[in-house]
Amino acid sequence: KNFLLNLDSLVGTKPYIGIPKFFGYIFSPEKIIITEYFPNGNLFHFYSELNAKMTKYVSLWNDTMKSKLTFGIACSMMHIQSFHLIHGYLSPLTIYFDNDYNPKVCDFGYFKRSNLDQIDSIPDKMIESPYCCPNLKETHKISPKNDVFSFNSSFVFFNS
Repeated sequence: KNFLLNLDSLVGTKPYIGIPKFFGYIFSPEKIIITEYFPNGNLFHFYSELNAKMTKYVSLWNDTMKSKLTFGIACSMMHIQSFHLIHGYLSPLTIYFDNDYNPKVCDFGYFKRSNLDQIDSIPDKMIESPYCCPNLKETHKISPKNDVFSFNSSFVFFNS
């Protein structure tokens, strides 16, 4: 029931350049949200290839791209939170690139509406993430502050 309420809130948000287009969802065998496809992969893959000195990525990785990435993620998260939604699992694995390497905040499998008390629904995968806010591990209470911490942790990841 909460999944459908949250999904309705997410799909009901205004379209935004940093958020994928939603096409639908599936309940069986597990809950899956269907979005547009991103051929350039995620930030974690990009950064891993960059460290392996893949020439395709080295030429793209400059101060302009870092600024575009930082600003794009921040604006996308601000847009999400303006609708009282919490992403809940922001990390380099959930930031994807479109054809022009614009960042898209994806993987809304753990998102929550911030006005609902959903303390008992925090999965272990979220708590074990290195981008997880330390107080979430203790309290199991999710808030917009968790997304801010995750954004900062991801920012350190791609600016190191």
